[in-house]
Amino acid sequence: FIIAEAVVRSGICERLSYVFILKFVDSFRSLIISVFVLSTFLTLLIPNPWPRAFILVEVVKEAAEAARLSRRDAVAAGYSVFAASIPTCFIFQTGAASMNSLVLGFSGISLSWLEWLKVMGLPGIVLTAVYCLVILLVFRSKEPFELDREAIAERLRAMGPLSLREKKTAIWLSAAILIWLTDGIHGINVAWTTMGIAMLMSVPVVGGLTDKDSWKAVPVDTVVYLTAAVAIGKVGSASGMTGWITSNILPPSSSLPGNIWLLAAEVALFSMLLHVCLGSTIAANSVIIPAMLLCTAGTGLTALSCTMICYTAIFGQYVFSYQHINILMGIGCGMYDERDSLKMALPLTAAVLLVLLLVDLPWWSALGILGG
Repeated sequence: FIIAEAVVRSGICERLSYVFILKFVDSFRSLIISVFVLSTFLTLLIPNPWPRAFILVEVVKEAAEAARLSRRDAVAAGYSVFAASIPTCFIFQTGAASMNSLVLGFSGISLSWLEWLKVMGLPGIVLTAVYCLVILLVFRSKEPFELDREAIAERLRAMGPLSLREKKTAIWLSAAILIWLTDGIHGINVAWTTMGIAMLMSVPVVGGLTDKDSWKAVPVDTVVYLTAAVAIGKVGSASGMTGWITSNILPPSSSLPGNIWLLAAEVALFSMLLHVCLGSTIAANSVIIPAMLLCTAGTGLTALSCTMICYTAIFGQYVFSYQHINILMGIGCGMYDERDSLKMALPLTAAVLLVLLLVDLPWWSALGILGG
């Protein structure tokens, strides 16, 4: 949260977004694609999906106004920002640092930054592209698109030359990425290196990018909620709740298919169904992942692949906005409403399942981590 606040306040991401739009946006389709490309790029700079979305929303608003988009197209563009914040979280471990760490904690698995990239990088990129395609198909535009490039250029000029703050931010972000990339060499956990970068960004002269006001960007209630979500999973195991769910809601181990591919599809479907009942992605992950691990313990499905199947099915898909805080944020900002979100429900559910079966599972099988 601290790093994200420092990056947002520096203005470097806003500048890059304007430059990107001026170079690559010339149609409604290219605007939507640009949102997903920028969202993917920003996962390397800001380890939290919410600040990324709020940066892009402001940029998209400027582009929509400059292009005089109709309300329907403006809604689609705004929706794409918050939708893009979901699949891009899978690509890098620090793409959604808190959520990805929680998921690994639920399963007791440890992955380095590069190991996560190897396991989830390709599936995350494909899912991001599929999300983009689904939005383009669902929200097809028939309106003329004429971007007022001068209005965007004027906004960029108003920012002035690259500031010292932006330069420092770029240097520290580059250092962070380099340290994350090499964690398999130096062996220091991503959590510690990330905290170290945040501290160094606060040091006077070499840093000075954060101050006491930066701490206001840390949502203490969310941190408490995340901690409680982790505790739910631990308490569930200790109290027997996870075992009860496994015995009374999930199918018995004896009835699970022997075919690893069918088993994976069944795990994904049950995860999606339970997610609808449990609501929040965090609560759903904290309950479903331990239960599914217990349920599939006697099968050939590895703990890592079972965890990632559940995570993709839960975090990557939603029917109602209350199931995903990223989508709920967009409604809270007034960018779109529940009806707009519901348009994506069925095609997105099918798309996530297809990506899991046709991309994720073959990829994990090739890596030798799916099971036998």
